[in-house]
Amino acid sequence: EYNRLRSDVKRARNREHARASRERHRRAYETVVAERDVFSHERDEAINQVAMLRTALASSEFDNRELRNWIDRYAYAPAAAHPPQQRPQDDARGYYPTAA
Repeated sequence: EYNRLRSDVKRARNREHARASRERHRRAYETVVAERDVFSHERDEAINQVAMLRTALASSEFDNRELRNWIDRYAYAPAAAHPPQQRPQDDARGYYPTAA
């Protein structure tokens, strides 16, 4: 009788421990899933921002080319009273040198 009572108590304690362990694992899993969802959302936002910045860069580069063409056409065109001017050479970064 005593041994049966001991094993019943041990069995009940083991069941309670197993239930608590399953609950801990379930909470840890839910935490990991929630963190994954947050990181996934942040990654998607970063990808969208990179795409937007690439579009803005391409637009700026196009505007830059258009402005350089305008400068080549009009700003360095020789005037009747002035000797012909040459377009200054770009520096290594692709910018016109500035007059000091």
